[in-house]
Amino acid sequence: DDSGFLGTLLVGDRRGEARTFSAKDIPALETVANQATMALANARLVGALRHQATHDVLTGLANRAAFREDLDRAMERILCDRGSGAAVLLLDLDGFKAINDMLGHHIGDAVLTHVAQLLTGAVCVPSMVGRLGGDEFALLLPHGDARQLPGIAQGVAERIHDALARPVDIDGTQLHPRA
Repeated sequence: DDSGFLGTLLVGDRRGEARTFSAKDIPALETVANQATMALANARLVGALRHQATHDVLTGLANRAAFREDLDRAMERILCDRGSGAAVLLLDLDGFKAINDMLGHHIGDAVLTHVAQLLTGAVCVPSMVGRLGGDEFALLLPHGDARQLPGIAQGVAERIHDALARPVDIDGTQLHPRA
């Protein structure tokens, strides 16, 4: 919200006596309110910076660093629980350079955004979808039962393949992204 309103500061007397604040108390209360406002604004800024450091600006997906951290955590869980597992699916778009060169980067960006939406929609299990860079994407499918992973990974890959087989209209141009 860009209204500038962050919240309300309610100050009460814990002793239970019904009385009001005097004019001398106002500067101290204003100082407390201003300090609280700055702390909240800084917390929002830190959150925004943390998100920018771990997410792709164009697609909103996790970036390479965030994907790697999740992969490392998944590997640690697998080492602790030998029955669990994880699958990683990698996807590289075919002919993406030609789309950028012939139709322009704004169309290429729209294709990347479209593919990111397809990937997040194709995953039904808890997972991580990331853009590793350029036209490369990755999906991390951690699962508690490693024996079920091949079937889960194949099902996700088939849903992605089917979704990419459908043409997409971007600014009046029908495109068929392949991977």
